[in-house]
Amino acid sequence: MAQLATRRRRTRRRTTGLVSGTAAAFLVIGFAAGPALTGSPKPEESYTSSAASGPQVQLGLVKKAWGTELALDGRGLPDRGVISLWVRDTSGNYDRAASWNATAQGRAKVTGATPVTIEDVETIEIRDTAGQKIAVLARAANN
Repeated sequence: MAQLATRRRRTRRRTTGLVSGTAAAFLVIGFAAGPALTGSPKPEESYTSSAASGPQVQLGLVKKAWGTELALDGRGLPDRGVISLWVRDTSGNYDRAASWNATAQGRAKVTGATPVTIEDVETIEIRDTAGQKIAVLARAANN
């Protein structure tokens, strides 16, 4: 009887170890592969600001059930102060979709959000600490 009990304990330990190891392996694979499989949604609209001098900005807009997600990638931005991204809707109302501290390099990658739907976006502005317009973004030609 003692030998049978010892054998059963060993079998349970091996089974538990195997199941735990398999579960841990799947968990690691899921965490590693999950973001690669889901990816970022492609922007449904793009806005750009690209002058010979001044900020060069690309902005992608993604439609969400709650409004619009904005993904900004900019260079040539101010290197001091707080910078803000403002969305003006077709009714003339403004919503601040994002704000961030300027970087010494004048670069930023920022994600913001607004309750304004893509269809109701009129213009998008980048403003400095004083609220002065740094750039007004126009809808890209491919939209």
